Amino acid sequence: MSILEQINSSNDIKKLNDNELVPLCAELREFLVENVSKTGGHLASNLGAVELTVALHRVYNTAKDRLVFDVGHQCYVHKIITGRREQFDTLRQYGGISGFPKPYESEDDAFIAGHASNSVSVALGMAKARTLLKEDYDVVAFIGDGNNMANSYLFGAAKAGMTLAVATPKSHQPDKTVVKVAMTDAKETGATIILTEDPAEAVKGADAVVTDTWASMGQEAEHDERKKIFASYQVNEKLLKKADRRAVVMHCLPAYRDEEITEDVFEANADVIFDEAENRLHVQKAIMAILMGE
Repeated sequence: MSILEQINSSNDIKKLNDNELVPLCAELREFLVENVSKTGGHLASNLGAVELTVALHRVYNTAKDRLVFDVGHQCYVHKIITGRREQFDTLRQYGGISGFPKPYESEDDAFIAGHASNSVSVALGMAKARTLLKEDYDVVAFIGDGNNMANSYLFGAAKAGMTLAVATPKSHQPDKTVVKVAMTDAKETGATIILTEDPAEAVKGADAVVTDTWASMGQEAEHDERKKIFASYQVNEKLLKKADRRAVVMHCLPAYRDEEITEDVFEANADVIFDEAENRLHVQKAIMAILMGE
C-alpha cells in the first residue's frame, strides 16, 4: 500500500514520520498529473502547492480548524488528503466533485473561493466569530497563486528535453519545488534549464519568447506594484533583437498591451498568440471526446 492510500484526513498526515513526507509529496504529484490529465483542471497551481498543503495538514486539523483558500482552484491536494481521493476521477465532471472548495462536499472545506482575493477578510471574520462564540479552533488563510505559466513551462521543457531560460525579478522567482523537480527531470532528458534575472540573457538566440500578464487572476490588487517591479521585463522590439531573427512571440492571454508586451510586438505575432489560445479549445474537445468514449 502506498503512503497516499493511507491518507484520508489531516490526522493521517500527523501519523507519518518525517521521512515519509517527501515520498508522500511525490505520490501526490504523480496522482495529480495522472488524474488531471484525464479530467482537465488547474494542474500547475496545484503541483506548486503540494508541500504547503501537506505542511498545513501536518499542523492543523481542517475538520475543525478553518482553512480559507484565496485562490480556490489550489484546493486539489487538500481534497485528496481529506477523503476525496477515490472520487478524484470525477473532478469537474457532472455529478462529481468540484474544482473549488465546497462546504457541502466536506466539513474540511471552510468557504467557497474562486479568484476572490478575499481570504484575509474572510479569515478575520471567522476568527472574530470564533471569539464571540467562545469556540476553540484556528483560522488559516491560504494566500498566493503558485501557478504562473513559468511553472508549466519548467515541467514541460524538462520532460521534453528542451532548452528553457526563465527571467524574473529576484523577488518573483519560480516555485522552488517546481524548479527542483524540473532540474531532476532535466538530468534524465538532457534538457537545459536556465534561471536568470536578466531578460536579455534569457532571450539570447531563442526560437520562441513567451510572456504572461504581470498580475494574474487573484493578484489584481498588486497590479501597480508588479508593474513597477516587472517594467524592465517587457517584451518589445529592443528585447527581440537579441532573439533569433525568426523567433515567434507567445502569450497565454489575456494580454495587457504596452505592459508585459508592446502593441506592435503583439500585433506582429497575433496569429501565433491566438492560435495558442485556440489550441486550448481543441485540447478540451479531445478530453471531452475521451471522457464520452468517442
